[in-house]
Amino acid sequence: MIKHRPLFLILNFFIIIDVSFIFFLILIKIPSSFHYFTVLSNIFMAFVAMFAIFIALKHVSSKILNALYLVITTSLVLVFLVVAFFLTPQFEEPLFLFSGYNFFLHFLNPLFAVGSLFLLDQPDYNHKTSFLSLIPPSLYAILYFIFVVIRKDWPDFYNFTLGGNDWFSIISLLVILIVTYSISTILILCCKKLAKRETKKPSSI
Repeated sequence: MIKHRPLFLILNFFIIIDVSFIFFLILIKIPSSFHYFTVLSNIFMAFVAMFAIFIALKHVSSKILNALYLVITTSLVLVFLVVAFFLTPQFEEPLFLFSGYNFFLHFLNPLFAVGSLFLLDQPDYNHKTSFLSLIPPSLYAILYFIFVVIRKDWPDFYNFTLGGNDWFSIISLLVILIVTYSISTILILCCKKLAKRETKKPSSI
């Protein structure tokens, strides 16, 4: 069952609203925006949020929802970390990537996703589950390598080749996968600690 259901519903509803707003008013007018992992992850998050609301309203538990939420939350936290610690230092204006609609895609939605994840019951999470979180960045890495390094149809907007050093994209991929697995593992550990804290609470009479 979902803990603090009203808060869970509010967080997921907000994600759906802001992603839909950004999608229909901004992103759909810029086809190249769909080349970004940030955009794809947030769209995926919106669909997971819809499923989450459906499950929450039915007052049931779902192992599929737990797994999906861990995977997409890991991806969004990865987006935040890459933007905050890798891309932002490359811009003269520090808050550029956290301004406008990027504030929602790069910061608020990852924050709400983490909050919602901690409101789920996660009895079946284990370290093997972390490997599921590698799927989205791995699939995107294949596309990025094909269109940036091989075909050169896309610019290296994440600067993973460090200015045109194609071989460095392999190192970037390995680092991203290690960071992704670490994020997922940390999230699972946090979920387990929260679950233990819940079980230690005295039951009300």
